[in-house]
Amino acid sequence: MEYKKGDLVRLSEFGKLIAGEKMYTTGVVLEGPYDLSVKTGEKVTTYYVAYDILVGDEVMKRVPVDFFKRMVQNEKDTKRMEEVVVGDSPKG
Repeated sequence: MEYKKGDLVRLSEFGKLIAGEKMYTTGVVLEGPYDLSVKTGEKVTTYYVAYDILVGDEVMKRVPVDFFKRMVQNEKDTKRMEEVVVGDSPKG
């Protein structure tokens, strides 16, 4: 789903965590979607689609779309995204 300037969005549990201790539950799209290029090396540039979002009294600028989606959509699968190896386990 694509959002546009002025859209009111309900924050997911992840989005509330990012918003901090102030317990905000909604945000407003200030700008976006727009192209964002980030230099990641001398000759490498990475391109993202990004949004600027207002949550409470804080403006979050240049939020990549994949991160923004996690902020507004509750995740169905709560399994960790990365695998953590514990101590002397066989996978370690």
